[in-house]
Amino acid sequence: MASEMEDILIVDDNPLLVSVLSEIFKECGSTIRAASDGFEALATIRERVPDVLISDLNMPRMTGFELLLIVRRRFPMIAVIAMSGVYPGVAVPAGVAADGFYAKGSSSVARLFEIVRAIGDEAARNSAWAVAPIWIASVPAGDSDPSTVGVACPECLRTF
Repeated sequence: MASEMEDILIVDDNPLLVSVLSEIFKECGSTIRAASDGFEALATIRERVPDVLISDLNMPRMTGFELLLIVRRRFPMIAVIAMSGVYPGVAVPAGVAADGFYAKGSSSVARLFEIVRAIGDEAARNSAWAVAPIWIASVPAGDSDPSTVGVACPECLRTF
């Protein structure tokens, strides 16, 4: 594995999958950290920015979709791989802010290693997602008021 891809953060709410992937990457010489959802991942990133983020898309509390948009905006230097068992194929699903995609359940772990190796070009990542969109939900100001108000957290960019 390329030396610039040694620090990996794996984010998934399935502890068994996280454990298996962690052990495999550790055997290859990577430093592995894990998180069970987007909020925990952001806290982990604040401690130390990883080289690679591998995140499930469907998780409780903060989904991988939300996490990846925030990471793209706040930490564009992180290589991002989205993973899901819902989407088939090898291409990144439309609207997912990721450099690569790993189809859980239908792809081998060797495929995940190939993806990690392929996204090593930081310049390509930064140019592709330098202006990643931020999704902000509409929040009604009142029951009868059609105007909206959104207040975003400066850390996680989630609206309240």
